[in-house]
Amino acid sequence: MPTSFYVLLACCLCLCACREGRYPRVLLQADSLAEVAPDSALRLLDGWADSVPTVPERVRMYYRLLTVKAADKAYVTHMSDSIIRPVLDYYEQEGDRRLLPEAYYYAGRVYRDLGVT
Repeated sequence: MPTSFYVLLACCLCLCACREGRYPRVLLQADSLAEVAPDSALRLLDGWADSVPTVPERVRMYYRLLTVKAADKAYVTHMSDSIIRPVLDYYEQEGDRRLLPEAYYYAGRVYRDLGVT
């Protein structure tokens, strides 16, 4: 599908997605896509990137976690821990504790790619 489709889809979903305590549907959809079509999840997340600076921190951290997850599922070699490190700090200290195990898992995947033991 063309990239413009994903951008349009992201915009539409974003308009009706944000409620207090919930994540935008576009991110939930990207999470689901990461399992079966990680390249599509990455395109969807990339199309939503301009919205990230304007959302609450909990949504930004979830976006970052999904970015690492989708890249990992797409077999993209992680070159830095600059995305996952703040995610770990956030979920260890104040974020949705249900996402902490997933953050640890993907941090491990990042550090494995970096050769950190």
